Amino acid sequence: MDAELLAAAATAVLATLGAALLGLILAEALGRLNDRARRKRLLADERARALLREWLSPAQIAQYDRDGHFEVTGCHSGRRYRIRAAQNMNIDQLDASGVRTGVWCVGPAAYLPVADIMLTQKLALETDERAALAVANWHPVHARAEAFTLGWEPMAAEGARRRPRGASDARAESPGLR
Repeated sequence: MDAELLAAAATAVLATLGAALLGLILAEALGRLNDRARRKRLLADERARALLREWLSPAQIAQYDRDGHFEVTGCHSGRRYRIRAAQNMNIDQLDASGVRTGVWCVGPAAYLPVADIMLTQKLALETDERAALAVANWHPVHARAEAFTLGWEPMAAEGARRRPRGASDARAESPGLR
């Protein structure tokens, strides 16, 4: 009976050690995969930034390097937009004096490097502003005593626009193009 108990204990210890070793092996493998994915994403980000710079004017490059954003002019309305480095909620509509009047939200459903998103938004606004704004969501800026906030803060704020992708409406409350 002592031999059976000893054999059971040894089996339990070996199973525990085996599980621990397997866990370490899996953790190492996943770490290598994460490192590869991180390197791949960093390379994609670098290539996207290089491509963006190829499409920016000298003035836009200077503004982007200095401020982290650049301005474009809509092809149909002549409105100015500031495109900031972010995944979404990054297109500020500006008034004649450069003050933000609202934010347009349009972006990809999956991960893309931020510079690729910015380039796509730039090209869309400069070549087919109407189509770009037709699929974007508009969030007006409301003045408050302490700061400017987006129209969707708080949720009950007047003017916040939400609609499912593909829904067609006249966008009557937004300053979009008709």
